Amino acid sequence: MQTVTRQQAKDLILATGGKTFSAITRKRTNGELRKFICRTGVKKGVTGAGAPYDPKAYDLICIYDFKACGFRMLAMDSLHALKINGEEYAVVD
Repeated sequence: MQTVTRQQAKDLILATGGKTFSAITRKRTNGELRKFICRTGVKKGVTGAGAPYDPKAYDLICIYDFKACGFRMLAMDSLHALKINGEEYAVVD
């Protein structure tokens, strides 16, 4: 398992080009680990209303979560680990 910084992890996620990846984050409410199987760039189901805030201002990435069958925001400050293209990455500060 390789280690990457949060910025490197963000760059890896954005460079997936819409391919599926997994991410493990720590929930803000109770500290529990949550695993997402997700991808970026999903357009189906978008209503066009948009978010009432700028996700980039809060260091969030919009993803489609396959387990929940819906859009979620991936918080970069709570990112714990990634698996992209068969490579595993541990995210460090």
